[in-house]
Amino acid sequence: MDESSLSLIVNGKRKPTIDTAIRIARALDTTVEDLWYWTISNGGDTDS
Repeated sequence: MDESSLSLIVNGKRKPTIDTAIRIARALDTTVEDLWYWTISNGGDTDS
């Protein structure tokens, strides 16, 4: 994944695909569920 794509995801301008979310979670040694929980608990989008 290139930096610009990751930046769009981090800044909430693009939603990752399931495959990308899994890859990000693995790279961060966490789960997709934990990533979504962190996003929601920090004021992120809850409709996905």
